[in-house]
Amino acid sequence: MTDMQAAYVYGLAHLLPLGERSAMKIYRLAPSRDAWNRDRQRLRDQVLTTLGPKSEVLLTANWDALMEQAATEIRRQQEAGVILLGIDDPDYPPLLRQIPDPPLFLFLKGSVSALSEFLAVAIVGTRNSTMGGEQVAFKIAKYFGAHRCLIVSGLAKGIDAAAHKGALDAGAKTVAVFGTSLDKVYPAENKDLAYQILDDGGAWVSELPLHKKGHRHSFVQRDRIQSGLSVAVIPVQTGIEGGTMHTVEFAERQKRLLFCPRPLNVEGSAKQYEGINELIRSGRAKPFQADDYSAVLDKIEERRSSLMSLSFAHSETNASIHPAADQASLAFRDAAVSRGRMDTDLIDVVADKLASAGLTDPSRFEAIVNGVRTRLFSIASHNKKT
Repeated sequence: MTDMQAAYVYGLAHLLPLGERSAMKIYRLAPSRDAWNRDRQRLRDQVLTTLGPKSEVLLTANWDALMEQAATEIRRQQEAGVILLGIDDPDYPPLLRQIPDPPLFLFLKGSVSALSEFLAVAIVGTRNSTMGGEQVAFKIAKYFGAHRCLIVSGLAKGIDAAAHKGALDAGAKTVAVFGTSLDKVYPAENKDLAYQILDDGGAWVSELPLHKKGHRHSFVQRDRIQSGLSVAVIPVQTGIEGGTMHTVEFAERQKRLLFCPRPLNVEGSAKQYEGINELIRSGRAKPFQADDYSAVLDKIEERRSSLMSLSFAHSETNASIHPAADQASLAFRDAAVSRGRMDTDLIDVVADKLASAGLTDPSRFEAIVNGVRTRLFSIASHNKKT
């Protein structure tokens, strides 16, 4: 990403009072400053339609001043050791880019490669955990960490902390997703754990720039990143109304796998398992126990292959793909697999959806459609053999 592009994306995300969703809408209309300048009148009309009264803050913005301010803030954060990844940066996590509302900017300390080179699993749960629940989280994280998985969690006390510790005990990398900016570790009692994560090759991630205060929804917004980075989400303990259920809901929207460890017999009736019991009872999550770890890993690996097949064009062209295009192809591929139906009509539908998502470069369009076609028919061939 060029300095000018980084400043433009940063300005949209953090210098204009647009909110995350509005900023993303504008980015999808005009993914660069040049795009805005080339077609200002048409985009102005679209902005008015898209944002309504909020459009005033964008249409009257002094972009020269905003770009200068953005460049200054980016430089200060880089000097503080923060790595900035814009959504069209080649190092931006490919699975996160696919979700409906990815952050326009990620702020990171630690290893960039930890976000993209591993099979990521989010292990999450309540802060008010039981000793038994923490032991289960530690054990699960240690197993999957020892089997090539990156462990994602939120650094909170309780289940999250146990998951990070299990990964570290296995010599695996782990990522802590902050609900605050990266200048202050929260909670303070996990400061040593947070720095051990960095020392052992992991990372801290936030969508908030340094020194920016969060809002009352910051931790809920954080939860979509935890699931978005991951192939599967494993809630270990949570109440029915617990904050962990936000991560569960995001996982479902993002088409991530959901697994729950079966509650321990001695604790199964505890309030910390009420949400887990409901997820299993309703069929929203698949239950598993220690004997099933290998089978769960196989399913996660299969799902990762499926998700990553949608991102091949990113690595081949070193360019970002319109986020809605990724989401459209994912949804239609999953629909095909679930029906066991792999025909050319479906491929045409996928192609139409990709086109309507705003992908206009013929070579990139053809590459994506061919990739979807190859993936669909390879699944069909495999299903026929088995």
